[in-house]
Amino acid sequence: AIRAFVVVVVAAAATTTTPLGDEKATEGEAEQQGETSSSAFPFAVILFYKYIAIPDPDTFAEEQQSLCRRLGLKGRILIGPEGVNGTLSGPLPEIKKYETISESSNEGLLQGIQWKRSGSTNHPFADLQIKRVKEIVSTGGMAVNPAQDPSCGGVHLSPRSFHEALMNSTQEDTVLIDVRNRWEYAIGHFKTKNITAVDPDTKTYSEFKRWVDRDMDRFKNKKVLMYCTGGIRCETASAYLKKKGAKHVGQLQGGIHKYLDEFGAKGYFKGKNFVFDQRVALGDPKGTSTEVVGKCSMCAASYDNFDPGTVCTVCRDPVLVCDGCRKTDKYKEWYCRDHIYLRGVYYTYLEPFGAEELLKQAEKLREMFKEIHTGKQHKNRRRTFSRQIGKIEEALASRTSGKESELKSTAGQSRRPPCRTCGELECNGKCWGFWAGKVRPWKRRGETVESESQSDCTVGKKLKM
Repeated sequence: AIRAFVVVVVAAAATTTTPLGDEKATEGEAEQQGETSSSAFPFAVILFYKYIAIPDPDTFAEEQQSLCRRLGLKGRILIGPEGVNGTLSGPLPEIKKYETISESSNEGLLQGIQWKRSGSTNHPFADLQIKRVKEIVSTGGMAVNPAQDPSCGGVHLSPRSFHEALMNSTQEDTVLIDVRNRWEYAIGHFKTKNITAVDPDTKTYSEFKRWVDRDMDRFKNKKVLMYCTGGIRCETASAYLKKKGAKHVGQLQGGIHKYLDEFGAKGYFKGKNFVFDQRVALGDPKGTSTEVVGKCSMCAASYDNFDPGTVCTVCRDPVLVCDGCRKTDKYKEWYCRDHIYLRGVYYTYLEPFGAEELLKQAEKLREMFKEIHTGKQHKNRRRTFSRQIGKIEEALASRTSGKESELKSTAGQSRRPPCRTCGELECNGKCWGFWAGKVRPWKRRGETVESESQSDCTVGKKLKM
C-alpha cells in the first residue's frame, strides 16, 4: 500500500512541473469551471495564500491596502514575514485586475500564486481588513516554516491525484485527516466506501499540534492524506507530521475548493464546504448535489445551516440547530459537544427560572465543580463553574429584593432570550465574526488612520481557522 502511494505521489509531482498528460488538461478544465461559476454571479470571491519571505511586510501591507481600496474590494488579508493569506470579494473584472497587479508587482513576489475563485450574490464581507501578523495561520507552536523550507511539507496532490489516492486507500493502510475545525467537518468531509476522514475535533487550528502529539503512533506506519478548505493549513500540518516522523504524507493542493471545482457531486467530498465569510458554506459549484451531512445537535435530524444566533450558551461556538428545535425549545439556549452535559443546569439568562429551579441548578453545579481536577489545564473550566454559581446566587438574592415581583412575572415564560454575544433582545446574532459590521483598516503601529471605512471594531468573538 505504501508503494502504491509513492507511485501516485511521484506522478503528481511530475504533472506539476511538466505540461504533459491528461491531468494538466483536467486542471485547466477545473480552472474554467471556477471561472464559469464565478462569472454567473455579480461578485467574485478569491481565496489565496503563499508562503514566501516578505522583506518588508509593513510596506507590502500598505500597498495591498491601497490596491484593494482603489479596486473597491472587501475582505481580509493577513501579512507576515512568512507570506500572505487572504480572501477578497468584488466585481469579477476588479478581482481579475487585483490578481494581475498582485502577480506582476513587487518583483513578482506573488507570481504563480493559486487563486481559488467562487461567486456571490453580494459582498460577503462587511469591509476591508488587512493585518500584520506573526503567522499567516496560527500553528500553536509547530515551529515549521514553509517559506524558509518549501520542501518541509507533504507532497502536493492535484485534485485528480488526490481522488485516485482515495480510490486506492482503506482505513487499514491510510489515515485521511480533515485538518479543519469540528464545525467545518460537521457539515462536509471526504468519505469513500473504504475510508472516512478523521475529525481531530479541534476548535481552532492551533489545537491541531496537540492532537498530533497525542495520537502520533497512529500515523507512523501508514500513509497520510490530508486536506483543508484551500490548502494553507495543510502546508504546516503536513510539515509538522513529517517533523514528528510520518514518512508518506500527501496533501490536497488547492483544498476542497479546487476539488469541488473539478469533481463536484461526482467526487468523494460529501456535504458543504465551510467558508469564513457571510455565505457560510458552499456546495457543489454546479448545484447538482443536495446531500446533507450535518446533524441537528438537539434531535439529530439532517441539517447543515449554521446561523449566527445559534451558538453554545457556554463558549459561543457555532452549533447546528434545526428550524423545528429552534421553534419548540422552551429556553432557546444551545450547547456544543463539549458542553452538552451542562444542558438543564447552565443557562445564560436566568429570568425564566423561579427560586426553586435556581437552587437545583446551583446544587448540581457545585457537585460537578467538586469533580473538576485541579491544575492549570482545568483553570478555565473551574472559573466557568464559579462564575455561573455566583450568577445564580445573585439571582436568588434578587428574589428577596424589590425586584421580586418583576422576576416572578417572567419566571416560567417561554421566550427568545437576548443575543448571546451582545445581549440585545432584538439582535439576530449577526453582531460577531464575519457577520458583523465594519472593521478598522490596517495601520502601522502608533499611526491614526482616518477614512470613510473606519468604524467600531467587531463585537464579540471571531471565528478562527
